[in-house]
Amino acid sequence: MENSQIIEDFAFNVERSKSSNRNERKEAEGWMHKFIEEEGAVGICLQILNSSLANDIKLKSIEVIQIKHFVTDAEYLKLTFDTFWQITRIFPNENVLDSSFHTEICKYLHTADPENTKNTQMCIQYIGEFVCQAKSSINAEIERKYRFYSSLVMDFRRYIEPAVKRNDYELFVMSIIGLPSKCESKKESKSWVLCTENMVIYRLAEFLESFINMDEYENNYRAEIKSIIDFHSKIVLKEIKESPPDDSSRFVFVSLKPLRIFMNRIIDDVDIEDDDYSAVADQALNLCLEVIRHFKENEELCNEACNLMPQCILCFQKFGCSFECVCFYLKADCKWILEFTKAFYGQIINFLQHKDQNNRSILTTQLLALSQQMLCHYYEDALLLIDVGMLINVASDTLFSQNKVVDNLPSKIIRQLLNFDRLPINRFETKIILNCLYKTHMKQLIKNCFEAIMFHKNKSVIEISGEILNMVNKNERYFIGSNSETTREHIYEIWKNHSHKISSDRSILEDFIHLLNKPYPLPA
Repeated sequence: MENSQIIEDFAFNVERSKSSNRNERKEAEGWMHKFIEEEGAVGICLQILNSSLANDIKLKSIEVIQIKHFVTDAEYLKLTFDTFWQITRIFPNENVLDSSFHTEICKYLHTADPENTKNTQMCIQYIGEFVCQAKSSINAEIERKYRFYSSLVMDFRRYIEPAVKRNDYELFVMSIIGLPSKCESKKESKSWVLCTENMVIYRLAEFLESFINMDEYENNYRAEIKSIIDFHSKIVLKEIKESPPDDSSRFVFVSLKPLRIFMNRIIDDVDIEDDDYSAVADQALNLCLEVIRHFKENEELCNEACNLMPQCILCFQKFGCSFECVCFYLKADCKWILEFTKAFYGQIINFLQHKDQNNRSILTTQLLALSQQMLCHYYEDALLLIDVGMLINVASDTLFSQNKVVDNLPSKIIRQLLNFDRLPINRFETKIILNCLYKTHMKQLIKNCFEAIMFHKNKSVIEISGEILNMVNKNERYFIGSNSETTREHIYEIWKNHSHKISSDRSILEDFIHLLNKPYPLPA
């Protein structure tokens, strides 16, 4: 029988199945059962999907296709993918996950030979079409999407390294043109979009972002952000508790990364002043810390958690919340967090470099509190991880500003950094860092102390500045040599190059030289 006749019969029996006559419905059902058993049923259904027949007929053809077994033989593989592509375009988007085809294709992707580039590319292309077609829907389905995408991320990774080794442009460079923002233009030109890990991650971030519509939720913005943090905490902690490590690590990774992208996007839009929501920030931070604790051997996951932490802090900094939960782990001697602090610390430092001093007091205090704890408990480890130069700059800016010193943290930081002569220095790398610290930053620190003593209005800052100058001079001799007079030379140069009123008064210089040799009590 010709295919056209079979298609005509198929359409006829679809209509009969809706008849009010019971016998006609029974005959239509019998015809469909026989049709499903035919070898060419999938091909016929594909032609129906490409035809101009009514949607109810096309939907029936999809039902038939889903009943048939997934065909992975080379001869029929493209036909299977073509069918899946048609399903994603005709089936309602929110119901795509209910189709067994995307599951079967992902299973094939998970087991296929990475060196079979033709089938691999075809498979990834069609999954890419699904990702572009999929839209966010009700909250109840978001976890299903996360689980689906988390499996995709790891499945795609099997193909990246072989593609790079082969210099396969189409398989590993498509992360640039495969981002969701380019999906629409690709679909319109009927060119396939290769699905990449970046594409999947950014797609999830788009789902999160779509939860918050500024026009719709203008008066309830905080509650929407809170619901997203609650959702992630719930699903991630549940996954950690109930799933095997390999499965849970994959799922947690694909949950944290889009959350970080989302948090980064909304930072500039958040305007929250309600202290009642400070618990949300603590919840987000505790989520990151729990991930680090549980997956301490998984460097990729720990770094992702570290990268998310500052985004949460920046987003909720108006709460006035602190790093108390972080410092708690440090005080408890959980050295595991120290290994991953560099990524976390670097993110905060980068933020501070690009913000006005007057608008960062809360975050600066938090940063200095964490640094002080690290130096207190793990001096040498902390020096290797922290950007010491930036730390001393931030501490100096905060200490010598005309604002009130908060908790005396800046002076504690500087004194801890300079008090190394009374600490056991065992590593050669530590001595190199301290040497660089003196050569690069001490002159500016001495200048800051000089000007603070001359002009600052806060008596405690003046006293601390004198103590710091004394420590710089003392430790310079310990570190460089007993005959070194570098600090004295810097003082002389600063005095000489200052205003005429100061540089003409020799007694000022003599007072500073005397200050360098004054005995000070050890810092607390």
